[in-house]
Amino acid sequence: MIVSMWQTGEGFYNDFRRWATDHFQRLGHTVIPLPAQGSVDRLGDLIFSMNFSPELARLARDLRKPYVCWVWDALVNYSLLNPAWASDYTIMFQFARSDAERFKAAGYRNVFYLPASTDEKTLLPSAGNGAASAGGIAWIGNCYSLSASPYASYKAACLKQGLSPACGLEAMDNFLEEVVRRPAHDLRLFFLDYVTARMPRFFETAPVPDRSYLAGGIDRALDFFVNYLLYHEVDIRMRSRLVQTLAPLGLDLWGEAPGWTPHLVPGVRFHGTCAFGPDLGSRLASARVCLNMSRTLSDGVNMRSFEIPACGAFQLALHSDDMAALYEDGREIVLFKTYEEARDKAAYYLEHDHERRQIAAAGRARFLRDHTLERRFESLASTLRRLGLGL
Repeated sequence: MIVSMWQTGEGFYNDFRRWATDHFQRLGHTVIPLPAQGSVDRLGDLIFSMNFSPELARLARDLRKPYVCWVWDALVNYSLLNPAWASDYTIMFQFARSDAERFKAAGYRNVFYLPASTDEKTLLPSAGNGAASAGGIAWIGNCYSLSASPYASYKAACLKQGLSPACGLEAMDNFLEEVVRRPAHDLRLFFLDYVTARMPRFFETAPVPDRSYLAGGIDRALDFFVNYLLYHEVDIRMRSRLVQTLAPLGLDLWGEAPGWTPHLVPGVRFHGTCAFGPDLGSRLASARVCLNMSRTLSDGVNMRSFEIPACGAFQLALHSDDMAALYEDGREIVLFKTYEEARDKAAYYLEHDHERRQIAAAGRARFLRDHTLERRFESLASTLRRLGLGL
């Protein structure tokens, strides 16, 4: 079989494309690149991409070829639920279980839950790295605010247009603070109900970017609100508050400086970016407590959820239903639902080495048994075979 691999995206998308290519080639299939732009000179028997592309879904439907996508950024963007994209030729694997159910409800027939994973061999620690985090808590991740948050930009745009706080700015600030206090809830349902009931004028004034795929009856203001304002602003505020809560215990932080710099407080040692691979593995393996906070507006789990146990490290993570199903809380991972619980559990396990090491070892054993990259591709291939595709 010839697999056309879509060449788009950066960062871990490159890693996933490489891993998928290696897997397909080991099975004897031919993998050819499918450019993100420009003409397509050759198209294989099957199209594969990381994340969902409406353009590829249309292409697959028109050419009657199967399109397989493993989707990460699903409900950060509600417009992808547009049933106009649904086709029997699209076979979608979702990182988050609830996202898979929402796509099924929107009319997509071939949707399956398949969490993320990582290749543990790429994370083998290298000599001489990781000393900076050996003393306590390590958090490797980004705070998704660059020069200014989208919410701050929205407020500035409203004020420039002469819009008064009566159209929702003051209420929005109060609302965001309420959301930030609720880290373990399904934030999407909470804020959608809240906004629909209390802030109808927001949708009349929200600026909307020019994005062609928002056609087909999707509420563009809602999409903008979810994708740019609440997703980023809630995530920024929650990460900032978690940093402030854990700082007294000593926190080593890695990530992009523009996002984290406004939120640094005494007790936080900021080290800049951390490259994927041996550098990341070294930082995780040398920390006593590895903090993990998946995206707040998705109940799925991120890559770090598998990278930490792959390195044999102890993971303290924000609770989600998916995470609790993947690892046993208190035996293979430790989960928290509030900022105070994160602080108290971090302090406890910093002082109880034996229990911490037991949980770290059990987490690694669970990863190697159930969550390796090979297990994921085996599950994907098994599903495709049931659908009549010979991968």
